[in-house]
Amino acid sequence: MWGIIWSIAAGAAMSLQGVLNTRLSGKIGLYESNLLVQGVAFALSAVAVLFLGKGNFSALAGTNRLYLLGGVLGLIPQCGFSAAAA
Repeated sequence: MWGIIWSIAAGAAMSLQGVLNTRLSGKIGLYESNLLVQGVAFALSAVAVLFLGKGNFSALAGTNRLYLLGGVLGLIPQCGFSAAAA
């Protein structure tokens, strides 16, 4: 039951995020709003790691470097959206 509730909340949050991001990018620009949104998400994630994290960043040294491209790949849809909007 909790899974269904969290799924509904996540879907609603994603819909609202899309509207807010679109309105923000209309005011300050696409890449500027992307930087702001991702920066806020990074800051909140850092706080969550400090309080809730149980992982080990030192294990990153033994990780396949290819896995680190996940963040870079996130920029590809953003570039595609801006190209489609132009």
